Amino acid sequence: YGGFELGGLFDINSQDDPVSPLKGSKVYLQSTFGRRSIAATSPLDTGSSDYGSLRLTAAVEQMVYLNAVSGLRIQVSGRYLEAGQLFFNDLDRLGGLTSLRGFNQNSFFASRSAIAQLEWRLHTTEGSLFYVFTDMGFLGYRLSNAQQFDETAIGLGLGMQLKPGDGLLNLSWAVGQTRQERFSLAQSVFHIGYKARF
Repeated sequence: YGGFELGGLFDINSQDDPVSPLKGSKVYLQSTFGRRSIAATSPLDTGSSDYGSLRLTAAVEQMVYLNAVSGLRIQVSGRYLEAGQLFFNDLDRLGGLTSLRGFNQNSFFASRSAIAQLEWRLHTTEGSLFYVFTDMGFLGYRLSNAQQFDETAIGLGLGMQLKPGDGLLNLSWAVGQTRQERFSLAQSVFHIGYKARF
C-alpha cells in the first residue's frame, strides 16, 4: 500500500470570544486529493490497483446575539469522501459530543454527511454557560463491495459548559433518534468533554 495526498485549508474566525462567543462567525474549508496504490498480496489477487481520492470538509458557524447573556449558535457542516476504491476503514467516524449528540462516540460511519446544529445558550459567568440543543444529521456510505448505508439522525438535549481554572468542562445529556430507533430515555447518552488551555 502506498500513496500521497495534497490539500488546502481556509479558516476564518470573527467571533468576539474564543471560549464562549455571543457574536460573530466561523468558516472552515478543507480539501485534500491524492492517489493510492495497493499491491497484490497473494497469487490469487488479480493485480495491483492505482486510484485517486478526494476529501472535502466544510463548516460554517454563526452566533446570533439575542441580549447581553443569551444567544443562538447555528452550525452547518459537511464531509465528502470519494475514492476509486472505498473501504470501511476509510470512512469518517461520527457521533458524540463534537458531531451528533445523543449518540455514542463514533457510532456512525460515513463517506458523506451533512450535520446541522442549533443551540440556545445562556451565559452565566465568563466562560460558563447553559444550553439547549438539537442536532440533525444525514449520513451514509457506499463501499467498493457494494455495501451501502443511509441514515437520518436527530439528537435533542441540554448541557452546560464550566470553566474550572484554565480548562473548559463540557457536560451534556441527550436522546437520539434514527430511522430504526425512536427517542427513548433508556437510550439517552451523557457526554463529557474537557479542553485544557495552555
